[in-house]
Amino acid sequence: MATRPVLIGQALAVGSALRPHVRNGLGALSGGDRGLIAATERPRVGDSLNLDLAMQPEFPEAHRWDYLLSIPNIAQIVGVEPHTARDDEINVVISKRRNAVDYLRDHLPAHHRVSQWYWLSSGPVRFSKMERARRLLDQNGIRFEGRMLRSFG
Repeated sequence: MATRPVLIGQALAVGSALRPHVRNGLGALSGGDRGLIAATERPRVGDSLNLDLAMQPEFPEAHRWDYLLSIPNIAQIVGVEPHTARDDEINVVISKRRNAVDYLRDHLPAHHRVSQWYWLSSGPVRFSKMERARRLLDQNGIRFEGRMLRSFG
C-alpha cells in the first residue's frame, strides 16, 4: 500500500490554533536555520511550522521546540531544533521535545504524530563525551545530526 503524502496544514486538528502559523516549504524557518538543512533536502519539505513562536504566548517561560516540517514523499512530520550543542544543553533539548509532544497531543491526531526529532547544532559541537550525549538523546527519541541535516529518514 502506498503512503499518502502528509502536510502539517492538513494533519492539524480542525480548529487548531497552530493553523495560522503553517507556511509553505521552509517558510516558517529563519534564513539562518534554513542553511542547516542540506540544499538537496530543502525541496522535499511540503510545509513548516514555527512551533516555538506559536507556543510562546501560552508558554512564555517554557522550553519550546523550534520547528515542525512535513516531508510528503515519505508521509512524515519531523521536528527540527537548531540549538547550541554543549553538555549543559542536552537536558534543555530533551525538555523541549517533551513539552512539544505534550502540547501537540491537542493539535495532531495520533496517526499524524512527529516521527523523528532532529537536533542540529547552531554552532560548534562541544560535547565532552559524544557517546554519552548520543545515548541520552537516543533514550529520549532525539537524533543529533551535527551542523547539517543531510537526509530526512
